[in-house]
Amino acid sequence: MKLAQLLFIVIGVMTTRHAFAQSAAEPEPQGGARWSLTLGGGALVPVGQMRDGYQDALVAGVRVGVRSRIGLGLQLAADYSPLPRRSIASETFDTAYGTVALLPSWTIGRGAVRLQLGAGGGMAFEHVAVTAGPGASAATDDALAPAAIGQAGLEFHLARGGGLVLLGGATRTFGDRDYQYAWGIAGLTLEL
Repeated sequence: MKLAQLLFIVIGVMTTRHAFAQSAAEPEPQGGARWSLTLGGGALVPVGQMRDGYQDALVAGVRVGVRSRIGLGLQLAADYSPLPRRSIASETFDTAYGTVALLPSWTIGRGAVRLQLGAGGGMAFEHVAVTAGPGASAATDDALAPAAIGQAGLEFHLARGGGLVLLGGATRTFGDRDYQYAWGIAGLTLEL
């Protein structure tokens, strides 16, 4: 009885090992477009004149993309940050800031490590609630502005379905809210 159990275990391990080796050795499918979803978080650093009124902040981002077999693609990028301001004597600011953009992109490589380059444009939005002092009611201000975004990234595919990604880039808005900042995001990418 014990010999039969041992034999089943050995056969099971060998079958699983053989199946894993075959799936790991298979190259990326050569078919049509590949879809991807990237989720991450990181830091936002104001530069230039924006540095005078704003502090470093956290940022969260999501990217939904499609990529052709040759590496050209398009991403829909959305980022959000609380974008804290530098303190002013008696005023308190509560800010919600985000961008939504379309980024034509190029992915170099198909293996475990891939380089990604992208640039495009979209809209930045900001909602600010300003409280003048204790007990005062908050005045709100909403703004929309065109935005330009550039990004570069490294993808580390740990499996055929995805892996880790490191993205870095810069954003500039135009109009009444002329913001310039650099950002970095680390997260997960899933590929279909």
